[in-house]
Amino acid sequence: MTASHTFKLRYIHPKNLLPATLLILLLSFTLFVYPPSVTVEAASLTDAVHVKTETELRTAIADAPSEEPIIIAIDNDIPLTETLNISVDLSLTLMSNSEGETFSKLIGPANKATITIADGGTLNLEGIIVTHSAEAQGLGIDIKSGGTLTMTRGKISGNTAGLAGGVHNDGTFTMAGGEISANTASTSVGGAVYNTRDGHFSLSGGVISGNTANFEGGGICNYGVFSMTGGVISKNTADNGGGVYNNGDFSFSGGEISGNTAKKGGGIYNYFYGRLTITGKATISNNKATVSGGGIVADSPISMAGGTISGNTAEDNGGGVYVGAGSFELRGGKISSNTALKNGGGIFVENLQKLSVATGVEFSNNRAATIYDQDSTYDEIYRARIAANIIWTSPLTYGYNNYDIGFTKDAVSTPTPSPSPSPSSFPPTIAPVITPTPTPTSSTSDPFTVPIEVVVFLVILLCLGFVAVILYLRKKGTAK
Repeated sequence: MTASHTFKLRYIHPKNLLPATLLILLLSFTLFVYPPSVTVEAASLTDAVHVKTETELRTAIADAPSEEPIIIAIDNDIPLTETLNISVDLSLTLMSNSEGETFSKLIGPANKATITIADGGTLNLEGIIVTHSAEAQGLGIDIKSGGTLTMTRGKISGNTAGLAGGVHNDGTFTMAGGEISANTASTSVGGAVYNTRDGHFSLSGGVISGNTANFEGGGICNYGVFSMTGGVISKNTADNGGGVYNNGDFSFSGGEISGNTAKKGGGIYNYFYGRLTITGKATISNNKATVSGGGIVADSPISMAGGTISGNTAEDNGGGVYVGAGSFELRGGKISSNTALKNGGGIFVENLQKLSVATGVEFSNNRAATIYDQDSTYDEIYRARIAANIIWTSPLTYGYNNYDIGFTKDAVSTPTPSPSPSPSSFPPTIAPVITPTPTPTSSTSDPFTVPIEVVVFLVILLCLGFVAVILYLRKKGTAK
């Protein structure tokens, strides 16, 4: 007769469970103190195909396996005879044969883009200069609909074209570092970047500086979706919107727009169908308008719940903000040290119904040519639109003082915007845009992500529960 062996819980002694339990608890504690992290490694020169000529560059691209990333290191400056095309299903990283800040140049052909990214193509710039020679004009990078550009190092610099000097974006452009500088839109818009109605542009780092547009948007001309969470837009020049000209969706929650110059809207010109939301630590500072709106011109709605507008200057009205055909909802933030040589040091508004200021907003050190006495004719509007407990420029105690808020006293109706002429290359009509969904703050968790602390707690709880069940069943079995 074959002996049978039956596993019985009463044979399990607590001392046999102790080592395993301690081991599980130790592992759980280790995860809690040193949680696992996921890092994205930058491209490495050791993984790159090195090229020195245009022929070698094009051969390396042609030989690249479809849908597999390829890294190409450019060992020296390469002049191109034709545009470099990043085709469908190609994922290319371009970098210089250097770990420092000395970048190799990819020099574009005359009157053509240096690089074109096709629908389905992907390009990562990690340390080259995309440019043209001083004698030749041409766009830096042309991103077609469905194309993707990511920039972390290097430069897009020294390019000149009629429409968009540095980047013409119909696809997706993410800029986390590097520099876009000294580009020119000679007859139209977007000195550094022209983001079209179909374009999505995200700026989280890097510098956009020293670019010029003959018409609108010395730094950025946006008709699509533009999100700025970091980086600097500075020292750019245009007729309207020295830093940014916005006629799409612009969410500004971090970074700096500073030192830009325009006739109207030194920092930002928010026009017609533009929707601008300012939150977080966004800074608009030290911009200049030779006419109106040193920091911002609002010809379309603006909502500000945080950030700072400071140190801006207008030679006419609206040192910080000029509210024309749009509206300005000021729910938080600070308006400080702005100057208008005529009226409205902090804010100038053409129609009082277009301005609302919430409790807690701070005005300080703003200046204009004269100080108004608060006009009792507008007391009702003042009480309805301007909340209590606002900090005004000392020693003033009310808002319509012209230092902080100036206005056209005979304005009784909403003025109709008169659109400025659009370049012939623009779409004849611009469809209204949808107000962007606010970007979640860092305190908002992804609904599908479980924090490591919760995982550790559940593991410990499971272990303790397991031990408790074993001890209970063992005690019950022994009793029998």
